[in-house]
Amino acid sequence: MARKTIEELVKKIKFLRTQGFSIPEISKEIGVSKTTAFRYTHGVNVLPKFKKTLISKRGGSKKRKQIKEDEALEEAKKLIEELNNKEKLLFILG
Repeated sequence: MARKTIEELVKKIKFLRTQGFSIPEISKEIGVSKTTAFRYTHGVNVLPKFKKTLISKRGGSKKRKQIKEDEALEEAKKLIEELNNKEKLLFILG
């Protein structure tokens, strides 16, 4: 199988971006690094009908942060439940 030319790759990267693909999705689809995908998508406008889809894919780190906070809260609740009354009083009084 012949290797794709750079021009073909760039054209495909830009096309996928206009269709609302995220940088990681383009990277996987084309088989290039995220940096390369970003380089060639910078300034490419996403078609209006795909903008909402692309925007909904953002915020991964915010979602991970919220999940970690929820897990920490549940763990803290479990640990507090295991304390006896004397330990709880000492914990509250500091």
